[in-house]
Amino acid sequence: MEKFEAVVVGAGPAGSAAAYALAKAGVHTLLVERGKAPGHKGMFGGRIYAYPLHRLLPDWAKDCPVERYVTRETLAFLAEDTALSVQFDAPKLASGAAASFTALRGKFDAWLAKKAEEAGAMLITGIRVDGLHREGVRVAGVVADGDVVKADVVVAADGAMSQLARSIRLRGDLEPREVAVGVKETVELPPKVLEERFNLDEREGAAYAFAGDATKGLRGGGFLYTNKATLSLGLVVSSEDLSTTRTEIGTLMDRFRRHPAIARLTKGGKVVEWSAHLVPEAGLAM
Repeated sequence: MEKFEAVVVGAGPAGSAAAYALAKAGVHTLLVERGKAPGHKGMFGGRIYAYPLHRLLPDWAKDCPVERYVTRETLAFLAEDTALSVQFDAPKLASGAAASFTALRGKFDAWLAKKAEEAGAMLITGIRVDGLHREGVRVAGVVADGDVVKADVVVAADGAMSQLARSIRLRGDLEPREVAVGVKETVELPPKVLEERFNLDEREGAAYAFAGDATKGLRGGGFLYTNKATLSLGLVVSSEDLSTTRTEIGTLMDRFRRHPAIARLTKGGKVVEWSAHLVPEAGLAM
């Protein structure tokens, strides 16, 4: 196969942003994604802060697949069957670099990867990168489906567990203290019901952070975000605490969902998706 100046492995937000910036700078770039499409295998809580997009793509709001702009923030402290909430409303946060919005990975990742393509990057999907190609001690490309793709630079954007980084000992095996476990349910609700329940217009969104009894004393918290016709509901909990207390994350999620404050917000909804992933917690010290 032809040689590239850069190969980016993984078309999630980080990989596509890297490929876009490289291609825009005139670097001959290949973006490789193992899923059938960008976002096909991705999972996150569901909220994106706009300031990095604003720097990368100043006109991002023109066609970005925004679900809802977050104009209402709620911090809720849960006890066994009660809740104390603090709410902040700011309609002006629906625009500009300070905005944040809810998104679905299938739509958002495909959009950002398309921006990378439009900037000149080549996108290939459905291809798993099996390892790095080395010439002597130097990384000189990747091996994908038995083929060698040579490159001057390889960007490993293959997730929290990055097999590529581990394969050349840039990273060791993950320690429980270094990651949290994130779980999320996508709950379907009619847009009108959602807007009436959360007192929103069709463009506005709400974001909730839950502390206290949400995680039964383990380090972490809960979240809820409003999308156009769904809610994103989930927990992020310390892997170390789950391990030492032998707690199942699914058990915690079931308990969280049944809390009266949560049950009122999700009443009548249908769970259409359940997903989980690891969340890096130790920063560059990892």
